[in-house]
Amino acid sequence: MNYYEILYIVHPALEGGHLQDITKSVDELLEKNGAKVKVQDNWGRKRLAYPIDKQNYGSYILTQFESDGKTNNAILKDLDHNSNVLGSLITKIEKSELITKKDKKEETPAEETPTDETPAEETPTDETPAEESPAEEGLSKDTDSDEKKSKEKD
Repeated sequence: MNYYEILYIVHPALEGGHLQDITKSVDELLEKNGAKVKVQDNWGRKRLAYPIDKQNYGSYILTQFESDGKTNNAILKDLDHNSNVLGSLITKIEKSELITKKDKKEETPAEETPTDETPAEETPTDETPAEESPAEEGLSKDTDSDEKKSKEKD
């Protein structure tokens, strides 16, 4: 058995209970095709990269499951016929990439924690001029001679 994840986008008009009904129907579809659902993660409503069916937003749902992979095309075909699902994609993942409950808990506080935007104190720096390199000295001599010429003209 291999591990897969399906990311599907649900029509933005469906929220709350209707969204849960769609996710349950997708889970049932996966189980009907011999998959074992491991993790489901609702990413929320997000702007689409390009309009799909004249929609600019959609609710992203990620579901990770275990399957033999033979029925993945049938799952995608069934989702294509569902008018509430704007798009879907199944990718193969490694077992180490499965999201755990611990991972979900770590993500939530990080998103909610406000960032402290107070500027850091500036440390005083030593502002002694650096020594001129030979190339710079040649340039400064030319400028010195230019200054002398302009003074002679006056």
